Amino acid sequence: GSGGSGGGGDGGVKRGVDPKWNERFQRILDMPQADPVTSVAKFEALSELAHDFITVAKRLGKIIITETFLDVKDKTIPPINIGGFAGGQKFIYNGILFKYALDWMNIYGSDERAMKAAGHELKGLMSMYCSQAKGVYFPMMALIDYRGYRLVAISLLPLGKNSLIYGSNDAGATVLDKIPEFSKKMKFLGAKLNLKEHWAGRRQFKKLVGPVDIEGHKGDDGRFYMLDFARTMPPEPPLPKVRNTYLFRLLRPELVKANKVPLSSDAFSNFGRTDGIVNDGEVSDAAKHLHEVVIPAFGASLDTKPFPRRSSPHSVATQIAHRQGINFRYLGSVRSYVMREDWRQVLLEEMIARCFRTIMRINMRTEMQTQKQSLADAPYKILVTTMLNTVLGHLEASERFWTKEIPELLEKNFGTGLSFRLVLCYDYDIMLFMYTHM
Repeated sequence: GSGGSGGGGDGGVKRGVDPKWNERFQRILDMPQADPVTSVAKFEALSELAHDFITVAKRLGKIIITETFLDVKDKTIPPINIGGFAGGQKFIYNGILFKYALDWMNIYGSDERAMKAAGHELKGLMSMYCSQAKGVYFPMMALIDYRGYRLVAISLLPLGKNSLIYGSNDAGATVLDKIPEFSKKMKFLGAKLNLKEHWAGRRQFKKLVGPVDIEGHKGDDGRFYMLDFARTMPPEPPLPKVRNTYLFRLLRPELVKANKVPLSSDAFSNFGRTDGIVNDGEVSDAAKHLHEVVIPAFGASLDTKPFPRRSSPHSVATQIAHRQGINFRYLGSVRSYVMREDWRQVLLEEMIARCFRTIMRINMRTEMQTQKQSLADAPYKILVTTMLNTVLGHLEASERFWTKEIPELLEKNFGTGLSFRLVLCYDYDIMLFMYTHM
């Protein structure tokens, strides 16, 4: 909770120089854009600030990740205790809060799923921000991926201990809705995003728009701020034998917006048990529509779409899929409805690339855990070189990678990307297929 607040408990440790990111960001957003001249000036100022923020966040994020396994006393940027339900170390430096996207408390089931939730945090923020609710303000945010780890970087906001006015910062035990003016703005955002106002909480309940753990704050500067957007979008129905899928398997905003009825962000969770049967049913219907109508229609549409020659076909396919509200995890399902071999090849390559990224991140984290307190770059350069030789070479490890590891990961992550029989028997020579089309 309160991921972008200043926090305390640092014992007076030096936290760098604060460039006043938030003050500059909000001042630029309040600039007029009544004509082309003022619009260009606003865009240029915003672009320059975003570049500066990302540059500083990347530089500091690399230091934090590199020093992950150092003793606290030896860290260049020591952690700070500002609480938060999901736990894990957090850091503040140069006006930016950094938090690891890791499964510290084993609530996601894996670090990869925790990273996916961090991705939803950024997507949720962008959905809220682009809805343009006048008088609602947001932090700057970036994701830093390095050596297999992910950090969320958020600009500090002028918040205090009692600034929370909406939502919950203790996993739904206490739920607030204190200021009618802000509640009205949340209803506006709900209407724009097609999110349902619903009873939310665990011990006490309030009617909220968005997930129970979204936070609305009244800042020290008098502005209304929002934080914690990871569960903005409603979750898909849970999978058997997979815990807490409501944290990371979410519907895309495009699908939610196009749905016939508003959907509850707290569906299929313990935070939305009041009217849960109705809310869960509405989300189930939306997911059913995705699988029975949207995905088959998109797959069939690729058969009639001209194959792009000047632009990347991978970008074209994935961008259209997202515009239709289709998650990348369903590219395998999409592929099962496509007959044309050129588009089937593109979708397979996209899925393989994502499997490769997952393997590389896991290997990087494993190497970090092996190296522990070593800060040297050489082991990671060797790891990348070895991985590329495995992917592109003709070693024994290459054959195992292409005929066993990749098919298994395709089946796990994408389900119907290849026929079930071929995946299990490993007799589909993906390596030869990829070489032929590279």
